Amino acid sequence: MKSWRCWPLFLLGIWVGSVQASAPVVLTISGHIQAKNGSHRVDFTVADLQKLPQQRYRTLNPWVSTPHTYQGPRLTDLLKRVGAHSQKLTLVALNDYRLDLNLTDIRKYQPIVAWSDNGQQMSLREHGPLWLMLPVSQYSELKASRYNQYMIWQLRQIIVQN
Repeated sequence: MKSWRCWPLFLLGIWVGSVQASAPVVLTISGHIQAKNGSHRVDFTVADLQKLPQQRYRTLNPWVSTPHTYQGPRLTDLLKRVGAHSQKLTLVALNDYRLDLNLTDIRKYQPIVAWSDNGQQMSLREHGPLWLMLPVSQYSELKASRYNQYMIWQLRQIIVQN
């Protein structure tokens, strides 16, 4: 008679387990792209990003007091993967902050879409899950405040413009 009371908890456990089993999309690239599936939108999970060639930068930036090691794929590799046909991008953060970017302005610095900070997957609280990171410590010109705007944290979408 008492066993029927456990069913709601059992079903809740199955539902929670299934929700946790599917990895969330952390980045969408859309717009002027030629994705393999023929669409103009590609979604990435952290696991998808981790499968791409990885780059690591040990660098300072205006938001940390000591050098951190950031890891992630190069932005150019991501754009190549989705068949981007333009250097003009709009980067969108979780809070809807938007930045229009001409990739030619920062291409030589090879920014990465970092998912890891000092070996730990970044959380929302730690500027994650994704942060566009420049190797500030490797190039003195990147210390100029105008480059700070490019390092958009909580990145969720890249729109490739015409």
